[in-house]
Amino acid sequence: MTQKRKHTLERKIRLYYKPYETKWCSFINAVYLLEQITNLLTNAVNLNFFDDNITAIELHFMQECIIKYDTYYFKKQIEMDVFS
Repeated sequence: MTQKRKHTLERKIRLYYKPYETKWCSFINAVYLLEQITNLLTNAVNLNFFDDNITAIELHFMQECIIKYDTYYFKKQIEMDVFS
């Protein structure tokens, strides 16, 4: 898998998390929303794999991206909630 392909796949994940950056709801609702985004993305990536749109290596890479973005935004949400 080339760097260009990795960047393309990572950008697809990042675009789904981008709207989450604005804090417009309480902490409980924000965490619930983040959980739903993560579940939907995981299901979408798995569906792409089963439809033979991506390989197993790309599936693993995209799942790692989802975990990293989920962790990043969860930590960011905690910091925003603590300092608010």
